[in-house]
Amino acid sequence: MFRKPFFLIHLVLLALTLPVKADTISQLGWIERVQAPQDGYYVERAGQKRTLTPLAPLFLGDTVVVTDKHATLSLMVNGKQVKIDSVLSPFRVVPEEEPGLLSNLSQKVASLLWTDSSTRDVGAISRGRGLSISGLNSISPLVQSRDSLHFAWQNGVPPFTLILTNAETDAQLYEVTTSDQSVQLATASGLPNDVLVTLSDSNQQLRYTLQTIAQDQLPPVPDSLITDQTPVETASVLYSVWLYEQKDGNWQFEALQQLSLQANEGNPLAIEVLKSLRQ
Repeated sequence: MFRKPFFLIHLVLLALTLPVKADTISQLGWIERVQAPQDGYYVERAGQKRTLTPLAPLFLGDTVVVTDKHATLSLMVNGKQVKIDSVLSPFRVVPEEEPGLLSNLSQKVASLLWTDSSTRDVGAISRGRGLSISGLNSISPLVQSRDSLHFAWQNGVPPFTLILTNAETDAQLYEVTTSDQSVQLATASGLPNDVLVTLSDSNQQLRYTLQTIAQDQLPPVPDSLITDQTPVETASVLYSVWLYEQKDGNWQFEALQQLSLQANEGNPLAIEVLKSLRQ
């Protein structure tokens, strides 16, 4: 007859040594930047060595190994930047003992970087087969002072016509007809308080309302996202993803506009996250 404490300890040790299957566990971060030749580092996952590129997700149990003495890797794990070289290698990817908002958002963003569409978490948008605009609800808040607006939609039959109208005066602000499923509008002149958005194809017409707000009416940045261990560009994406999920998705369109601006400024993380959220 075995003694129970010893048996439990044995089970724990056995679990720690078993290989981990990547698609059944959490993504805890991603590779941010690589300054190394392709054979100068690798990631060991479930007993296999892999060479991953920047923005590839890192999973619980991954071990990052740097073999080139001149190489440096920058990782984002649990929302914090980690830099490793051959001296600090190997680095084991593990969760925080008490995960907070920062680490939870990091996992969320990492899941959006996962290239397997069958396991990727694409956020709160739930779409059917009909025409729909990414992030728009019947009434959506939007910061008024911005230089451009980006609309993207799914499904439907081209050509598409997008019309923006001043809801108070019925004055038409913009009209675009296109075969593409996205359009960017220059809005440097500003937007009225309420904007009626109409998107139509040959089969249907959608109508939404944008209610513009001042910048200071946005939900404030949570204190836990302000840390020296998180680069500003990354923190901006984390905030937009956090905003995307607030108030049952009511802020989705504003969050997508923020990500679109960051993507236009060349933020590679924003580009990939935006791509996932719009799918």
